[in-house]
Amino acid sequence: AIGIALETRRIDIFEKVIKEANHSTEMLTYAFKITMQLLQNRKFRTVVLRTLVRLYLNLQVPDFISVCQCLIFLDDPDQVAEILQTLVRGTTDQMLMAYQIGFDLYESATQQFLNKIQDALRVQAPIPILFDKPQATIKEEQQGSNGSESMETNQDEASRQSVEESTAAKDKQSLQQEHKDKVNNLSQEEKQLQERIEKLLSILSGEITIGVHMQFLIKNNHADLLILKQIK
Repeated sequence: AIGIALETRRIDIFEKVIKEANHSTEMLTYAFKITMQLLQNRKFRTVVLRTLVRLYLNLQVPDFISVCQCLIFLDDPDQVAEILQTLVRGTTDQMLMAYQIGFDLYESATQQFLNKIQDALRVQAPIPILFDKPQATIKEEQQGSNGSESMETNQDEASRQSVEESTAAKDKQSLQQEHKDKVNNLSQEEKQLQERIEKLLSILSGEITIGVHMQFLIKNNHADLLILKQIK
């Protein structure tokens, strides 16, 4: 019935079949699968995905994980951010679900999508969290802006970069200490929310996933260093 409803583009029948099914969750999973595999018309697929989002949210226990999967294909980071904000302020189970969604998003969403979610979450923290621009990006920007200054010697360039990196490191330490002092002045409830959002941001940035992968590789590294040294 779902297949016929989609072929004839009868969203009303599509929605009715799912609502009246004995196993709505399984039916929704099937509907999402065939929507992504069979529907070629982007506009109609968007309508179907929006319908699925509404149906997932109307379940007795809303399936936020599936909702966020739909929203990835709908390119709607704002609604994903709203869901994560709600979950991270909730119970421990809801917080854990937010973390799981964060891991799923890191694996399947684009970097631009993730950045928009992180931007929305940062300003929702009791103490807004500053974006820590990677040092490599800073160097690239500096190289781009100074590309025309070819008269500088390599020694002067290295010296200037060393001073800039040292200043940036001191500024970062100062900001981190200031941030820590502000967090310590929060109420217990606000402090908990701050910690949850910071943890969620570290998941979305890939920091935790990369750290776990590195630990796994280090623990399972059985290479003979002497042989590697001789090969080198």
